Amino acid sequence: ESRLPRKLSKIKYYQTKIYEQIGDIDNIKGLFDLVIGNVQSGKTKVIMSHCVKIIEKKMIAVVIIRNSDADASQLKSNINKFNMEQGLKGTELELKAFELDNSNPSKILPKYNTIIVKGNVTRLKNITDIMYKKKDEYNFCLCIDEVDLLTGTKGRVIELFINLLCLEQYHT
Repeated sequence: ESRLPRKLSKIKYYQTKIYEQIGDIDNIKGLFDLVIGNVQSGKTKVIMSHCVKIIEKKMIAVVIIRNSDADASQLKSNINKFNMEQGLKGTELELKAFELDNSNPSKILPKYNTIIVKGNVTRLKNITDIMYKKKDEYNFCLCIDEVDLLTGTKGRVIELFINLLCLEQYHT
């Protein structure tokens, strides 16, 4: 069963704390939520609200985006705006985002609670390695933004997505 309202239109974006409109994140593996909507319909706010719920459960949010610098920059900007609009700045629920690069995982965790990952072979391998190596210390929850990034994709990227989804300590 999904934690999200049946339709995005039921989420009141004009209110603060829209993350409170999403149900609890259960520690049940294999549970998925799907967000579908038109362009500019508020899907990213739902994903960020989902990340807040992940952080409430002391998990690390991993947001996989298209392999685009522009998408990464836009998401980081949206996260900053979201933190301000939702009154999260300076609270324990503030989304502290880090765009994954070749950094040592110890520099990322626990300083950041939201990891932005570009959907390319190198970054997907990096996050898979981090999630596997840190599985005893942290629980992770995957948020795949723009699932259409997989359309027409073959080979190593698909293999890495499958590996991510098969890790034992993830939630989606």
